Amino acid sequence: MEDECPTPLDQLVAYKKVVRIKVRVCRIWRPKYPGMGDKCTSLHCILVDEK
Repeated sequence: MEDECPTPLDQLVAYKKVVRIKVRVCRIWRPKYPGMGDKCTSLHCILVDEK
């Protein structure tokens, strides 16, 4: 696993258990849902790779 190159974001496959990515987190936020108050149920982010 140490010798593998990172997988580009456009080549990611859903439900693949082992994958290595190298990204920069461009933006991160907690979405607010009506009626949930301040309860945090998820974390959204925008990831950018070198491509």
